Amino acid sequence: GQPEMKATPATLTRVAVESDGFLLCRGETPAPDGLLWTRVATEGATGLLFASPKPVDGVAIIRSLAGADGMISEVSDPVRGLYRAAVFRDGRLDAVFFAGPGARDAWTIVQGLFARAVLDPADRRALLSGRSADGLADQGPTVCACFAIGLTTVRCAISAGATDVDAVGRATKAGTNCGSCRSEIRKLIAREGQLVPA
Repeated sequence: GQPEMKATPATLTRVAVESDGFLLCRGETPAPDGLLWTRVATEGATGLLFASPKPVDGVAIIRSLAGADGMISEVSDPVRGLYRAAVFRDGRLDAVFFAGPGARDAWTIVQGLFARAVLDPADRRALLSGRSADGLADQGPTVCACFAIGLTTVRCAISAGATDVDAVGRATKAGTNCGSCRSEIRKLIAREGQLVPA
């Protein structure tokens, strides 16, 4: 049962990651070579969350998925290592590839758009931004359950100058109720504080 599964032995090795992101497509798709990945079942799609110790050639991956009849929309910023692309087939979203900074932060919003039969023009324009048509960013995984504060919101507070848990709490409310997320917020502050702004 469930508790016994948690006792499964595992060996973990830290891997330096150069690029990470996700791929969503209709039907099964093999994982591209050289990626560390996990397959995720989603509504109407197969998803791959990936990381790679080397830069990922998103252009080759998306062109392979598009084939001869797919229309590709893409955004690329080679300096930042960012590549985002979508394949449309007969007006329907058929595949999405996001790699680079902030790619995983868009997972939930893009997944929601992928579940729709047809995207309206506003959703199509917003798709590659990783934001909803109303301009909202995906909040990422929940850090503070009491106030439904996501990882993206906490990271934004830290990058705006919140240097301790109380400052994050003042900016977002995260960590100001039951306190169970305070240790996670402390770890995020330590980790995010080590990053050098672009």
